[in-house]
Amino acid sequence: MKYIDYKYKVEFDKKEYEYLKKTAEEHGLDFIVTAFDNDAVDFLDKINVNLFKLASHSLTNYPLIEYISKKNKPINCPK
Repeated sequence: MKYIDYKYKVEFDKKEYEYLKKTAEEHGLDFIVTAFDNDAVDFLDKINVNLFKLASHSLTNYPLIEYISKKNKPINCPK
């Protein structure tokens, strides 16, 4: 199987993320997803996440952090 085929097979689409977000909220949970790049930030912003999560390796990715900051939502960072 080619990588791109595998990627599309295992990644959630917008409808699945919306379902997970709705389910989490119905159970009183925060829906938190890690954004690894600008496209992911835009995608998560479209489904109206309350905050953005950064992975440890992204703590020095200043362009990504700056891009997220323009969305005017909190950023959850590893400690």
